Amino acid sequence: MRTLLALLLMTLIGPTLAQQTSVITMQSEEVGRAVPVTTVVPSDYDKPSNIIRHYPVVFMLHGWDADHTQWSETADLEAYADEYNMVIVCPDGLHDSWYVNAPNVPGQDYEDFFFEELFPKVRELFRWDEERTFITGLSMGGFGAMRFYLTRPELFAGACATSGILDLEMFPNKWGMDDVFGRYEYNEDVYAAHSPVNLVENVAGMNKPILFDCGTSDIAYKAAVAFKEACDKAGVEATFLSGVGNHSHTYWRQSVAKHFEFFGELANSE
Repeated sequence: MRTLLALLLMTLIGPTLAQQTSVITMQSEEVGRAVPVTTVVPSDYDKPSNIIRHYPVVFMLHGWDADHTQWSETADLEAYADEYNMVIVCPDGLHDSWYVNAPNVPGQDYEDFFFEELFPKVRELFRWDEERTFITGLSMGGFGAMRFYLTRPELFAGACATSGILDLEMFPNKWGMDDVFGRYEYNEDVYAAHSPVNLVENVAGMNKPILFDCGTSDIAYKAAVAFKEACDKAGVEATFLSGVGNHSHTYWRQSVAKHFEFFGELANSE
């Protein structure tokens, strides 16, 4: 009887996980290819005492020309999952997708993949407390994380970015943007419409906290300053951290600690 009950519980809550860090591969219709996703759970996720527990989920987006392994190679994600009792999900961004439904690339609808395919898969595989969903990213991933947060605020409880490309118009045609958005000189409106700096007012008057950071020697620093000014103008709660650092893994390894601290405070605030 006890064995039957345990099997029934496993059926209800989904599969158990043999490893703390795993890679799942999703065959996506929205982007027309297989998308690998690194996932990390707390080391005690499958303990019997935690079998009905639901966990905050942190989505982490990588930078341009990298892949789903960038964050796990940059930071000790297993330690963060343990310290903050969170599930971490790092989807592959196809190297240069910019995490958007690409205006200039038919059939590459990354945003639709993220919300219509990845979200349901995470819901299926993990015991997800969807009231405590967070997102962060570095560089291109910082752009993607902040844009998702500002366009779909009802889905997230908090967002961070490190070295984020928060104003595309400051970097016309760089890092594959011309392939995704078209040449800037012919598509200025597309660049402007996708830039987080122009989307801040979407969350004005809402309780949608933001933390972002950038090193003062970083190529993205001016965009970070402009984003902070936009947040202040719209009355959006946003913490901007800056200091010595550049666009590098050394900087991101340190900055992400502040992101998890921020998410941990938000997760325990209610």
